[in-house]
Amino acid sequence: MFSFFVLSGFLMTMIMHGTYGYDWRGIRGYAENRFFRLYPMYWAAALFSVVVILIVSSGCAAAYKEELQIPHRWPSIVFNLTMIFPAWFPYTVDPRLSPPTWALTVEIALYVLIGLGLSRTRRRTMVWLAASLVYVAWTYAAGKNEAWRYANIPAAALPFAMGSLLCFVKDDVQRRLGRGVATSPAVVMGALVANAALFAFYSWRAGEHARPPLLDLGTYLNLLLSALAVVALYDRGHELFTKRTDKWLGDFSYPIYLSHWQAGLLASSLLFPTPTIGLSAAGAAAFALALVLVLLWSWAAIETIDRHMTKIRNRIRAKVTDR
Repeated sequence: MFSFFVLSGFLMTMIMHGTYGYDWRGIRGYAENRFFRLYPMYWAAALFSVVVILIVSSGCAAAYKEELQIPHRWPSIVFNLTMIFPAWFPYTVDPRLSPPTWALTVEIALYVLIGLGLSRTRRRTMVWLAASLVYVAWTYAAGKNEAWRYANIPAAALPFAMGSLLCFVKDDVQRRLGRGVATSPAVVMGALVANAALFAFYSWRAGEHARPPLLDLGTYLNLLLSALAVVALYDRGHELFTKRTDKWLGDFSYPIYLSHWQAGLLASSLLFPTPTIGLSAAGAAAFALALVLVLLWSWAAIETIDRHMTKIRNRIRAKVTDR
């Protein structure tokens, strides 16, 4: 998640400086563009959730993923329509038609702050980063658990601020590191994957005995590698992906993120009498079918929704830049 937040901070700051600007017209165009990027696809994924839950039953859905339920009360309906789950820890608000959208509550809040000028200048961004580091230090001093450093808006401010600052210092970083191994996209991405795999394996093997300091080490190594990956991919991304592959991955990332739990639920229900999840042969079979289902659904959503939304977003961007 933090890798995505670093990238988001970088990209949102870049487009505010390079495309939209900070006058009223630019801020409005930025907000409209974000709306058409996030919400139509999300509403389609929410509808997909409703259909899947009706097919498999709410009891089966709850057994698979507790928060994956159809909302019936008006507050929950509004929360699920807006992707705004109002709590210090948004993941505690249930039900959620797309379980990972608690992170989009965090994302939207920081999008708004960036649009309003939080990363307008290098100095302001450095102050933001410093404040985020103070918050993290406070969570350790106050004995707060890992949720305080991961699952709320102040926690996400750190990777967002790092990404935003990279917008101002990327040229300096590239000049200092040069074009060697340290900025090779393949090497950096490989290190990211290895770091994630190492600490995921440690967490799995240690179970309840996993030591939080070691898990935190993995998180912050991931954060630093994510920042390096942004620099490497911005300058040398063509060495790893063609533009066509890069666009394909970008198109599929959001619908897959929104709908992977629903696809897993449907796959498990089609294959087995009770929901199946975890490291087992049955889990592997469910994963394989879920992968097919989520790719098919994502392709259909891209072709029927995202293509049209992209045209709208391009028109919004053109209106802002044509001045």
